[in-house]
Amino acid sequence: MFDDIKRRFQDLPKKQMVTVGLILIIFLVLLNINSRLSMLFSKRQSVDTISTEVVALYATDVGLQTQIAAVEKDETVVNYGRENGFIQSGDIPVAIVGLEGKADFSVDEEIEETSPDQKLSNWELWWYLFFGR
Repeated sequence: MFDDIKRRFQDLPKKQMVTVGLILIIFLVLLNINSRLSMLFSKRQSVDTISTEVVALYATDVGLQTQIAAVEKDETVVNYGRENGFIQSGDIPVAIVGLEGKADFSVDEEIEETSPDQKLSNWELWWYLFFGR
C-alpha cells in the first residue's frame, strides 16, 4: 500500500508539487493576514471608544472649571447669600484678618496677676470665668 502511494507521488511532476506547495503557503499567509486585520479592527474600535470617553471627560472638566471660576467670584457668593437669606440688604461685610506674622499685639485691658498662694472661692472663680473681673 505504501509502495503504491510512494509510486504515485513520484509520478507527479515537480511543477505541480511546487504549485500545490505555493498555494498552501499563500493560503496560510492569507489566514495570518486575516487574523491580524481582525485584531487591528478590534483595537481601532477600542481606540475610538476610549477617545470618545476622553472627549466627554474633557468637556466635563471644562464645565467644572467654568463652575469653579464662577463660584470664586465675590458677586456670585454675595448673590448666593442674598438668595438663600444669609445676607440682607444693608449688611456690612466684615473680613477677618488673622494675626499671622505679628509677634507684638496689645490688649486693651490689663490682666491682674494672682499669686499661686491666693485661693479664690468657687463662686469667685466662676464669676471671673464668666464675667472677667
